[in-house]
Amino acid sequence: MGNDSSFWYLKNMTGTFRAGYYSQMSYAKDNFPAIFNQRIKIISRNGVSSVKYENNKTIIPKITLSSRYSRSADELIHFALTHGLEGIEYTIQVETNEQLQTEYHIMQALAASGLEIRYHLQFKEIELSHCDVIHAERSAKYLKDCIDLISFLEGRYAIVHLCLGYRNALHKLRYDHALKYLEEVVSYGNKKNVRVCLENLTFGFTCTPSRFLELLKTTGAAATVDIGHAAASPVVKDGIVTAEEFITTVSQYIQSAHVYDVEVTDKETNHVYHAAPGDKSVMTSRLNALLQSNCNWWLIELGDADEILQTASFARAVIK
Repeated sequence: MGNDSSFWYLKNMTGTFRAGYYSQMSYAKDNFPAIFNQRIKIISRNGVSSVKYENNKTIIPKITLSSRYSRSADELIHFALTHGLEGIEYTIQVETNEQLQTEYHIMQALAASGLEIRYHLQFKEIELSHCDVIHAERSAKYLKDCIDLISFLEGRYAIVHLCLGYRNALHKLRYDHALKYLEEVVSYGNKKNVRVCLENLTFGFTCTPSRFLELLKTTGAAATVDIGHAAASPVVKDGIVTAEEFITTVSQYIQSAHVYDVEVTDKETNHVYHAAPGDKSVMTSRLNALLQSNCNWWLIELGDADEILQTASFARAVIK
């Protein structure tokens, strides 16, 4: 993890960025004018608002694009605008401030696109619950640095994890550290107007609905529910709860969801991947459970273009 002096884009680039920021807001219009003109009425800069049904109970979520599709800002923006996707979730995987510098120009272009952008902080070594206090504190510091950048780019959501890089080394983690340092990061995010959302995994501290709920209640984090992780949770696979019950348990905390069928581990290679739904019915009950929450963001967490569009069409059909 880098030191404070390496956080150059906030300390040294602020004036330059601010001076040119509003001219960059025409980025999508200048680069994709025909598409932009068709979509301008329904896209929004920050997109925190939602449309509700007349009964004022059910929020209609945005269907959005994952950077699994591409690491190019131009390609992500073009695909989203072309296919009616109303936002982009950009995954940050670099784990030092020096490496984060290389992500800045992509994030800057996305922020100027006119689409809502959310940020998925997907780290293997950065770990708030690490048993080593120094490691946990440095992890919290780096997450705060990421939040600083997200806030600077006027982003409003950051998705974080616990245990992500420690699937086979859970003994190195402490639950009390998870509570302490996640609460610290959530509090920092609130000060920066960035909502910190904790995502559920298929292992570790967030793989059961009861423990996931406890973490949300205690730390003040919002929830990003990955419906494919929920379906592959040990308690769901063992028949203790259903995936729908998993979602319903944390319903009041849900701000966003990752949508696809199920996370699968190849038994021969141990490769973990997201499986797209073969038809609408396999996801319908889980999506209906999401519709009973405050979730306003359905990220299609797939990388293949055809699978993205097919899954998005299934999701739209459930909303209708």
